[in-house]
Parts: sequence; structure tokens; C-alpha cells
Amino acid sequence: MLFKNMKLKDYKNIFYLVFDVVMLTIVLIFIISSVNSTTESDKDILSYSVKVRDAVEYLDKIFERSEVNVNTVSDSIATSYDTSKLQDKNYNQHYIKNIDGLIKSALTNSPNVDGSWFQLNADLPFSIHDYNWYEFKDDQFVNIRDQFDGSPSADRKITPDDDPYYFDAINSKKTSWSGIYKDADTNDSMITISSPVYKNEVLIGVVGIDINVKTLQEALKDIQLILGNSDLYLLDKNSKLILSQTAISQNSEQNDYPFLGLFQENKVGPIEYNDHFKKKTGITIVLSNNYKLIIGMDNKVIFKGTSQLVTIIYSLYVLLLIATLVTFLKQKKINDLKLLVDDKNGETSESEHKDENA
Repeated sequence: MLFKNMKLKDYKNIFYLVFDVVMLTIVLIFIISSVNSTTESDKDILSYSVKVRDAVEYLDKIFERSEVNVNTVSDSIATSYDTSKLQDKNYNQHYIKNIDGLIKSALTNSPNVDGSWFQLNADLPFSIHDYNWYEFKDDQFVNIRDQFDGSPSADRKITPDDDPYYFDAINSKKTSWSGIYKDADTNDSMITISSPVYKNEVLIGVVGIDINVKTLQEALKDIQLILGNSDLYLLDKNSKLILSQTAISQNSEQNDYPFLGLFQENKVGPIEYNDHFKKKTGITIVLSNNYKLIIGMDNKVIFKGTSQLVTIIYSLYVLLLIATLVTFLKQKKINDLKLLVDDKNGETSESEHKDENA
């Protein structure tokens, strides 16, 4: 009975009321979703930052421990060596044997390195055979010197081209990190940290720790697993590309990544760049040896919550646009009806006026 007594106008009012309630409910849902999306985005960024910190510590520990141990061995040799016997062959041969334990300790205390060594001053006539060189494989120390005895490499003289790590340390007179080079004896790609040993301004020799490039590549792979779809670029202290770990290619040249020029300065803040038509954000982390690790990630991944928020805003805009269009059409229909009614009323008045005149 209630609905039978209702007029058409009442039905329309109920319809518009229900429509408005539905629209307001949808708007409320979108506002709540927007807040949640922003919160999730903040959580994503915070979680990613923690992962970055842990991953970088994993890589930096390789460099940091190596440098500490090289300097420790260098100081120990400088303290214990008798420079007055620098030209004494027998003294030097005994001394080399006596510091075997020192060289081994540097190796065991430096995680993920390939070898440790001490080379006596190469200017001494008998220095070719006076060195220590150990690797640690399968939980055992391997004396590399024994492997080379009797081989052509045993009598090889040290040269700047084949042994840059030795001469770089002497030229700089301080602990130095090399670039990537091919080891003349093992033919492996290496990076070496070396330190000259001086006492009373007399060069005793050079201490070093070798890191195989394969080890660093594996470290980058592990970091990439931790950080998801991140692109990783390891640069030396001169901002020259050493290694890369990306979804596109590995071990590429710096020319393949022109955007790396944006990271030449020691900027730790985020930098946006385009990589193969994708917008990415990268951060530079300076490691303990002044190498730089650049971590780049797709904006759609790291700002996932923010992307959802943008989608919600666009959806809300479309809904409001539809509501406006519906209101406009409704008002236009009302106006058309008014015009139609006015026209009919005009025609009726004109007809009545003619009848009166008749």
C-alpha cells in the first residue's frame, strides 16, 4: 500500500538518495584504501632500506676485513724486521719462513678472499724466491710458492705491467686497492689490496691480499637475491665500472650504462634515471675502501604502495566524472521536459485565445 500511494517524483527522490549514499560509500572506501596504500608504501621503503643495509654489510665486510688484516701484517713486519740485514740473504730466507703464520692468519681472518702474500723488496738480487703466498681451500692452507717452484713462473721478475698491485703500493706509499687485472701466474681476474712495508724509510717489501673477481660477482648475485629485482653496479674509487649485476646483462662495459655518469659524485641520496625506457631510482653507497655500490630499482616495485594510491586517485576521478555527467544529463532532461511543458502550455493558451476570438 505504501508504494501504491507513492508518486513518480517520490520514486526518483529515493533513487537519487540511494545513488548519493552509494557514491559517498565508494568515496569513503577509496579514502581508506589510499591511507592503507600510503602506509604499505612506507613499509615497503623501510623494509627495502633494511635489506640494503644488510646486503651492503655483507659485501663491505670483504673489503674492510682485508684492509684491516693487510695493515696489521704490515705493521707487524715493520716492527720485527731488522733493516740492517736487508742485504743478508740467509736472514731474509729465515725471516720469510718465520712469518708464515702471520700470512696465514691474515688469510683466515679475511672472509671470501683468494690469497694472502708478502713479497720482499724486489730490488734485492735474491728477492725472486723470497716471498710467502698462501691460499685457503677445502679448509686447508695451500702453499702457492711450492706449486711454482721449478716452473717458468718461479724465475719471473716482477714488472709494473704484470704486477701493478706491487708497484701501485710503492708509488703511493700507502695501502692501495688495485683495479681488475689478470694475474700473470694464475690467469684469474683479481682485485688486490696491498700495503708497502717501510721501516726508517727503508722499503722492506709489500704485503697483499687477493680477491678473485668471481667471488665479488657471487657476492653481487647474493645481494640481488636479497633485494629482489635490483640492478647492482660496483665502481672503483675513480667511478670506473668494475662489475655489474643486472637483469639485462652482466660484466658489461661502462658505455652500456650511460646513466652511471649521474653517480660519479659521492651522492648518497636517491637519483632517478631512465634505463631502457624504465624509470628507476638509484642510490650510491660508498664502501670502506672508497669503492661505490650503486643499487637501482624499478620505481613500480619500490613505490608499489604509492603506485596503488595513484591508481585509486585516478579511479576516484573517473567516478566523480561519471557522477557529474549523470547529474548533468539528469538536469538536461529536466530542462527539456520544462521546455516541452512550456511549449504545450503556450500552444494551449494560443488555442484558447483563438477560440475566445471566434
